[in-house]
Amino acid sequence: MSKPSQYVLIWMHEREYYELHMHGQLQQCFQRGDDEAFSHWLNEQTAFAFWGQAGRLSALKEARPGGTGYWYAYRTQARHTHKRYLGPSARVTFARLEQEAQALSSSPPTRREAAGQAGTGIG
Repeated sequence: MSKPSQYVLIWMHEREYYELHMHGQLQQCFQRGDDEAFSHWLNEQTAFAFWGQAGRLSALKEARPGGTGYWYAYRTQARHTHKRYLGPSARVTFARLEQEAQALSSSPPTRREAAGQAGTGIG
């Protein structure tokens, strides 16, 4: 079982910005369009959780030989983990995170999940 990320980036609807929390303590706020400041923070990280307007995901930077690493988004639903490529840090923006959080939140069930739902009347 993986441990939870120490960082969580949360969309604050009332304030219309993202709050960055570390171990539950507010560390920094990012306005929409603060992609440069976010990218600077992101370059120093290897993982964080994202709770956006469109859904949630876990972001992990996976190291590659000869490179700085690439970010991937993960979301586990019904014991099945979905993975999506985010790209290098420079391409990971708030808009991109929202797009992938929405895509992962609306991922169709796998064949196994669908078969289980068909037998239970859940759909």
